[in-house]
Amino acid sequence: MDDDASLRADCGRCAGLCCVALAFDRSALFAEGKAAGQACRHLGPADRCAIHADRVRSGYAGCVRYDCLGAGQLVTQELFGGRSWRECADGGKAMFTAFAQARRVQEWRQLLASAAQLQLTRALALRRAELQGRLRPQRGWTLAALAGVTNGSMSREMAEFLRELRIVARPQP
Repeated sequence: MDDDASLRADCGRCAGLCCVALAFDRSALFAEGKAAGQACRHLGPADRCAIHADRVRSGYAGCVRYDCLGAGQLVTQELFGGRSWRECADGGKAMFTAFAQARRVQEWRQLLASAAQLQLTRALALRRAELQGRLRPQRGWTLAALAGVTNGSMSREMAEFLRELRIVARPQP
């Protein structure tokens, strides 16, 4: 698979969105539960994890396992100009919504990148390139464009494309 840096989390360019936007229940992976939209108690005022080096030992192995696929920095840097959710009049709600949408787009992009490793038919290769292009707008993302692609037909189109991949992804006898 190609090494697309935009599909890798860069926590230093994010505002701790996963530490606030996501909910998690107390479990073997999380020492405590928290509601979506509530900051993790270990998130410091500069949007950095106070227990980052000791997350597993502190009972937060789920944080180590989570990967936003670059959605955090996409939202923080591209859509909100480097601002923190703390600076938003709505308490970050628009950022959290955009984060969920961006995570979905990044998942789709990762799937399409993985599909490039398959022996695609010409039609599937063209379809993959067309979908990939729609998920990397030339002028960058806007909140409206992100909402449009995640709330529009893309879910159905991706599901159809992935179903079609079964033809080339099956091991041959």
